Amino acid sequence: MDVDYSYAGARWVQNYLKRKYGDDKVAQIGTKGTLAAKASVRLVGKTLGYDAHIVDEFAKAIPNKPGIKLIEAYNQEERVRAYADHYKEWWEAALKLEGHVRSFGVHAGGIVLSPVPLTKVVPLRLDSEGLVTTQYDMSWIEKLLVKFDILKLDTLDLIKKTLEYAGLWGKFDIEDIDLNDPYVYEKVYNQLNLGGIFQCESDLYKSIIAEMKPNCFEDISVIMALGRPGPLDLIPSYIRRKWGFEKVTYPFPELEPVLKKTYGIFVYQEQIMESSRIIGNLTMGQADLLRKGIGKKKHDLMNRWIDLMIYGSEIYKQRHAELTKQYPNQEDIPLNEEGKPIIWVDYEYEDVPFVEGGINRGFDEQKLLELKKQWIKFGDYALE
Repeated sequence: MDVDYSYAGARWVQNYLKRKYGDDKVAQIGTKGTLAAKASVRLVGKTLGYDAHIVDEFAKAIPNKPGIKLIEAYNQEERVRAYADHYKEWWEAALKLEGHVRSFGVHAGGIVLSPVPLTKVVPLRLDSEGLVTTQYDMSWIEKLLVKFDILKLDTLDLIKKTLEYAGLWGKFDIEDIDLNDPYVYEKVYNQLNLGGIFQCESDLYKSIIAEMKPNCFEDISVIMALGRPGPLDLIPSYIRRKWGFEKVTYPFPELEPVLKKTYGIFVYQEQIMESSRIIGNLTMGQADLLRKGIGKKKHDLMNRWIDLMIYGSEIYKQRHAELTKQYPNQEDIPLNEEGKPIIWVDYEYEDVPFVEGGINRGFDEQKLLELKKQWIKFGDYALE
C-alpha cells in the first residue's frame, strides 16, 4: 500500500504504527546496493592495481544502459571484448562479483508490519543511527508481510500552510471539492497557470496539457500516467479519440466496459487486471500476480501469467514441457545480439495452478498475441 503524506504527517504515521502495534513488530525496510556492470569493473580494476586511466577506459566502454549485464556488453561492444580478452583475470573476477551486495541502506518510506515479533520472521539489523531495519529488501519482504510505503510529499506541506495562512485550515472537507469544476480546468489547466501544481508544472506536462485541453479529473489522471518517456506515443491517439477525431476501438468487444473511460487505450494496471479476468477467467489473486509482474517489470511473472491467460494451464504445461526438453537448463538457451535469451522457458511449469485460458473461452489467438505485445510494452513503462 502506497500513501502520500506531508513530511510531518509521515513521521506521525510511522510513530503511530509503532505505538499501536509495538516496536518489535514494526521496522523500516532495508535496501541493498549491488555491483552493476561498470561498478564491478571499476572495483576489480582498482583492487588489482591497474592504472586509473585504464580502469576508467574499460568502464566507459560498457554502454550507458540501465541494468545492462557484463555479458550483454561483451556481446554488443567490440571494445569491451578487446579489454576482456586482454585482461582475463580482471574480466573473470568482475563477472563473479557482478550483482553481489556492496552496501546496505534504508528505504525512504517503506515500513513493514508483523503480527508477531519481527525477530521470529525476518533477520534484522541496526543502521548507523540505531534504526531497526529488515535485512530482506522490498522484493522479498512483500512476499512475507504487510508492507506500507509512507511517501513524503512536500506539496502537501505547502497546501496545509497555504490554508493556514488563509485562515481556512480545518474549515472544509476535502471530499466536498468538485474535482470536475469547469472553472478550474478553464482558468488553471487550459491557461497553463500550473505553478506549484504537483508534476503538472514541468515543461513536459505543460506541453501535454496544452494539447489535450483537459476538462475533467480523469484527463489529469491519464496525463500523469502517460506523461513519461515510454508511453508518450500513446498520447496523440488518446487526444484524437477524446475529441472525436479518431474512432475508439477495443482489442475485444468484451473489454469495452474496462477501457471505455480511457477511449480503448490501456492506461492503468487495474485495467489489465480486469481484462485478464474477462479473457482468461483468472482469479483476483492470479490477476494481481500479473499486475505485480507489470508494475515491478518482472518479465518472468509477465510471461507466465499472460501466456496462462491466453492458452490456459493445460496447453501452457504442454508447451513448456517440450521447451524444457529442448533447453534442459537456462544456460542452454541461445542469446540474441543484446545478450538476452531468444525465448522464455518456465522451468517451474508443473507448479502453475489451473487457468481456463482465453483460447478455450473463444478469444482469437492472434489478437491475444497482439495484446500480449501491448502488455509487455506496457510493463516497460507502467507506474509501480
